[in-house]
Amino acid sequence: SLLNPIDITENFTTLSTTVWTGTNPNGQHTGCEDLGNGCGPGTAEYGISTATNGSWTAAGIDNQTAPHSIYAFSSVITAESTATPEPSTFLLLGVTMIGLAGWRIQKTRSA
Repeated sequence: SLLNPIDITENFTTLSTTVWTGTNPNGQHTGCEDLGNGCGPGTAEYGISTATNGSWTAAGIDNQTAPHSIYAFSSVITAESTATPEPSTFLLLGVTMIGLAGWRIQKTRSA
């Protein structure tokens, strides 16, 4: 199951509809219900964009000519992450800079 539905489009609008998935709830292909399959009467698995249970990817089977949006699946789902320095890193950097400035001033006065 999902914590939140996958119901936001690439344009950041909410999608509340059925979507082509071509996969069963565990993410594996469904055989003849895959999208673009070469067998059977041209049916494929669809899901519900607002669902958080197994029906988000496998709610039923429909004719492939039906007007559903498309969910795209990837073997690896990644999210960008930006490393943020911890406050102690900034403290160490600040103390070092102050120390270097003091050392430079002392060196200049003694010369």
